[in-house]
Amino acid sequence: MKIADLAISMRAGGTPPRADATCWNGDIPFVKIEDLTAAPGGHITSTAEGVTQTGIDRSSAWIVPPGHVLLAMYASIGAVAINDVPVATNQAIIAIQPNPEIVEGEFLRYSLRFFADDLASRNVQTTQRNVNAGIVRSFEIPVPPLADQRRIVRFMSAVERAQQQHDSSMNAAVQVERSMREYFFASIEAPRAPLASLVTDLRNGLYKPRRAYGDVGTPIVRINDYPNSGGYLAGCPLRVVTSRSELDQWGLRNTDILLNRVNSVSHIGKVALINDMEEPMVYESNMIRVRVEASLVVAEFLFQFLRTVLARQHFVRTAKRAVAQSSINQGDIGALQVPLPPITEQAQIVKLIQAAEAASQGATHSRAALDTVYRAALRNLLGAAA
Repeated sequence: MKIADLAISMRAGGTPPRADATCWNGDIPFVKIEDLTAAPGGHITSTAEGVTQTGIDRSSAWIVPPGHVLLAMYASIGAVAINDVPVATNQAIIAIQPNPEIVEGEFLRYSLRFFADDLASRNVQTTQRNVNAGIVRSFEIPVPPLADQRRIVRFMSAVERAQQQHDSSMNAAVQVERSMREYFFASIEAPRAPLASLVTDLRNGLYKPRRAYGDVGTPIVRINDYPNSGGYLAGCPLRVVTSRSELDQWGLRNTDILLNRVNSVSHIGKVALINDMEEPMVYESNMIRVRVEASLVVAEFLFQFLRTVLARQHFVRTAKRAVAQSSINQGDIGALQVPLPPITEQAQIVKLIQAAEAASQGATHSRAALDTVYRAALRNLLGAAA
């Protein structure tokens, strides 16, 4: 059935003039696409921006009563949510008032999300992916009897509630991990030593021309192989042809630490710990290898310290700025002051942080499983209705 045939009304919004201050910072929630994608449980109760009645009067924006299905037509085509409070929207969003005798609003929301890729394939070719109101009106979705719609909605709502409850737990676990790391290193009462005095080697990485890269040779670590927040690294996908002497000079070992030395200033100093390495690896020239003196510092203790705000602030402060990127050198890294409790205390701190990390990772993995359930449920329930 066409969307137009199951709706009482359909209307896009508009944006008040940005230059007119009397139109903005009002108490009318103003929905943009990012509000749709961030809406918890697919429902909007508040937004990042608000407009005034003057803004409504001076634009094509209008007050959308609660219960409309708000659908993105530009860029993130198919992003969808239901407004639980009166709102206004920009022109990238069309508000659909479902006919309750034909379709449940929640069923329409789930359906538009499920068929988002199909809708996006009808896009008008402009500088970005867009569909227009006419395309949305003529877009067809399967509409089973209301009793079947309600059954589908009950099941999908249960999955969404589980996702929301899990997100709260996951966010708490991630915050505990980060807070514990910051707390331990901020509260350590121990002498500090420059990082350079705790290592046996600081070495910039290996430069190879693009033609040397391929599917054979030695795995080579690139900065995209580990997250900006820092991470453990056992292997990497890209390979490069190396000589024996290159492998000797730039080969990695378990417990080696890699620091990104060239990047945007926000990512400078991001760090990886080589752990359970699957086979010999080397690393690119935009990184520095830190090899610790094991009698002085536990490698993972140093790795965890390098992930703290304190360490990142040092790298940002000492970075050399260029037009498109920033850089740090071996001297900058070596000058970082590292708290140095006894080795046994370092190991205890590492174990506590690892326990927090395990809880955070477990939460992340179970959230991924819930996402798989959600997608499978949409496919099975709505696909069967097609």
